[in-house]
Amino acid sequence: MVFILPVFVLFITQLCMAEVTLPEPHIVMLGATGVGKSSLGNVLVGGPPECEEIEDPSEMVTQPLNCWFGVCHSATSCTKGTQYATGLFVGNGDSFTIIDTPGFGDSAGDDNILITQMVDSLKNQIKTANIFVLTMNGQSERFDTLIQQMLREVEALFGTQFWDHVILEATHWSWDEDDVADRGDDAEVKWCASMNKEIQTHFLHVSQNFTCVFIDSWARKGNHVNDPDEQAAFKRETAKLWQLTEGFGPFEFKTLEDILADLFECRDERDCLDGIIENELADLKTFTNEQTAALWTHVNTDDNLLEEHSGRLNVIETKDTDQDSRLDAIETKDTDQDSRLDAIETKDTDQDSRLRSLETKNTRYKITRLRRH
Repeated sequence: MVFILPVFVLFITQLCMAEVTLPEPHIVMLGATGVGKSSLGNVLVGGPPECEEIEDPSEMVTQPLNCWFGVCHSATSCTKGTQYATGLFVGNGDSFTIIDTPGFGDSAGDDNILITQMVDSLKNQIKTANIFVLTMNGQSERFDTLIQQMLREVEALFGTQFWDHVILEATHWSWDEDDVADRGDDAEVKWCASMNKEIQTHFLHVSQNFTCVFIDSWARKGNHVNDPDEQAAFKRETAKLWQLTEGFGPFEFKTLEDILADLFECRDERDCLDGIIENELADLKTFTNEQTAALWTHVNTDDNLLEEHSGRLNVIETKDTDQDSRLDAIETKDTDQDSRLDAIETKDTDQDSRLRSLETKNTRYKITRLRRH
């Protein structure tokens, strides 16, 4: 399989002083020698997991052939300086920068030199990191002294805040059907829990549980590319890594000396600003007093208006009460008149009945007289 991708790689220790702007996010790989950091870096930038190295006399440095981070299989780290590559995530995603740091604990005994170079590279060229991928051999649950030494060195150099940007990666974690069956159920959960416990045991101030990813670099080589299970797992785990990376803000690389320098600068600025702040506080106090006086003036005016309105309301309420009394008297008088009218109407009705009775009686009397004559 041939990989031809738009990737730019440099040994940072060979960089000139020119400023370089690297695409974000930045992924920094940490790990002991031989765990598979460089293989992981190659596949994350879209290449094969391993390559051969050749000597380039014109550059006087070792250059990788057909990949970006050199890979070897001895106890000596092939990554002798901090390197970075820029490209598309797994070859077809978004732009990013991946940084491969030297493997610690190799047989050459170069750890102190490599650490010094790494600090200089991260602080002056890379400058920030979104995520630290702590790579460990997934076939071993040992949290050996090499890993502990590396983490203590990084923590001592950049502070405990770097833990807030850490995730764990289990290398050599094949997703072949037989290997999955051999590991048994919940193997990923158990490995992740075991590694978190080891970290919390050896670093007592670390309490968080780190997320784990299980990216198999060799899923991108040989017959593995034809295995649907391996490809599905590779896609799932790399997508998980990218999602985690996007969720982290940038971590700025600052050593203890940088932090102290910032503190001294801050103190000097504070002394310089004390006079300005004092004057601003005095102005603020004067302004506050003026506003308070104006507020009390408005309050007193409002109180006077309130008393005036209260008096007018009392007059209106008294007048309204008098009018209610007069209306009650009128209604009572009207009721009496209605009663008298009802009595008159009743009397009138009685008189009408008597008149009709008299008329009837008179008529009968006339008829009787007529009959007699």
